[in-house]
Amino acid sequence: MTNTILKHQHPLTEYINRLQNGQALLKDTPENVLEVVGILKSYGVVMDAYYKNLLYISEDQFLVLFPFFKYFNGEITWEKLLRHWWHDR
Repeated sequence: MTNTILKHQHPLTEYINRLQNGQALLKDTPENVLEVVGILKSYGVVMDAYYKNLLYISEDQFLVLFPFFKYFNGEITWEKLLRHWWHDR
């Protein structure tokens, strides 16, 4: 037999009622607003770095037809090319 908790005794009743009524989980206080703004700001920093990384990839690395030439240090020979294709790096 399972034990059920009555609605008025559940520890998260306040939050459950807020969600069911379409309200926010956090009360609208200055402290909570600052906390949410701080979280959004840190998320913005991460998204900015991700944006810069995507720009770099799109401008400098996308559709590089033969990227393995960067491993030859300017000396492209058949021997080095075959060794690279044989995965003997």
